[in-house]
Amino acid sequence: MDLGGSNPLFFLMKDRLWTNILLLGVSLWLFLFSVSLLGYSAKSLGSGFAQELINATSNPFIGLFIGLLSTALIQSSSTVTSMTVAFVGAGTLPFSSAIPIVLGANIGTSLTSTLVALAHITSRSQFRRAFATGTAHDLFNLLGTAIIFPLQYYFGILSVPAKGIGGVIDLGTRNIPGFKDGSPGRFEQLSEFLTYLMGNYSWLVLILAIVLIFLSIRMITRLIRLLFVKESQRQFEESFFGNKKKAFGWGILSTSLVQSSSLTTSLTVPLVATGKVRFGRAIPFIIGANIGTTLTALIASLQQSIEAREIAIVHLLFNLFCALIFVPGSPLGKLHSFLAIKFGEMAYRERLIGFVYVLFFFFLLPFLLIFLSGGFDFNSL
Repeated sequence: MDLGGSNPLFFLMKDRLWTNILLLGVSLWLFLFSVSLLGYSAKSLGSGFAQELINATSNPFIGLFIGLLSTALIQSSSTVTSMTVAFVGAGTLPFSSAIPIVLGANIGTSLTSTLVALAHITSRSQFRRAFATGTAHDLFNLLGTAIIFPLQYYFGILSVPAKGIGGVIDLGTRNIPGFKDGSPGRFEQLSEFLTYLMGNYSWLVLILAIVLIFLSIRMITRLIRLLFVKESQRQFEESFFGNKKKAFGWGILSTSLVQSSSLTTSLTVPLVATGKVRFGRAIPFIIGANIGTTLTALIASLQQSIEAREIAIVHLLFNLFCALIFVPGSPLGKLHSFLAIKFGEMAYRERLIGFVYVLFFFFLLPFLLIFLSGGFDFNSL
């Protein structure tokens, strides 16, 4: 019986598999190095750069806007949160100023699924279902921020437990190789050497680090799709959306693997639009995807300071709290689904609403929040 050992295609597929695994390892190394390089290059720019960054984000609404807009532009919350972790780890960005940026990044990343929904605008019935699914992702993050942001301001609902968990992790990992222990690691040594070679051009190193973070995350996403997601695409509907618990679990797992909630939720939109997946099954998948996307920042924080790990924990806690608030079937969960369906019905009646919604929600609303924040003192956040 020939098991494929003599088939040239078998060897080609086997070689390609190991090549992709090797490239994945290189991509992960490049990601960790680029995070270290970003922090070191920001530090090398001196106190002037740090002061400008602190001043720009001292108002939390401005920080929220920066996180939202930057994520909407580059379509990667993983990149924005990893950069935020790096700045906090380098001491360039205060822990308190980083929290609104992370929350804004959560909102900005939902733009992708809404844009995918707009692609179904030529079919009214499909557009209704697609737009409801896309806005479900938006509303999960927007409503979650509207609830949790004031609680963070008054009670530290994110920062207090994050510091507690970060302290426990720090105690347990002080003697484990690979965690920050105060001495320069290999990534830092390489970052220092590269910065030294560039001399007075630290800005170029900073730009290089940002580009490398973005490219490495894109490479990781593409390679893991090749290794895992593509193989199971035929069973995607049945396996991923068999029931609500399964959809929630696969949302976490698949997004953790591909490092992109934008990708996994965008795959869900056309499935719901074409009637292959019910809207009610897509909601827990989207909620799970929001939790899964926090893995990138957690990985990025491993080689950083305790404050960097704490901001990564804030990212995780925010999405966990939102998942608890909007559990399908709960009062707020029903409100979340109701609003998303209503948005879909509005778009069904008047398709121009879809474009107006994107412009207002992702661009005009942040500017409005900044304007309204002018009369308040938020520097104590």
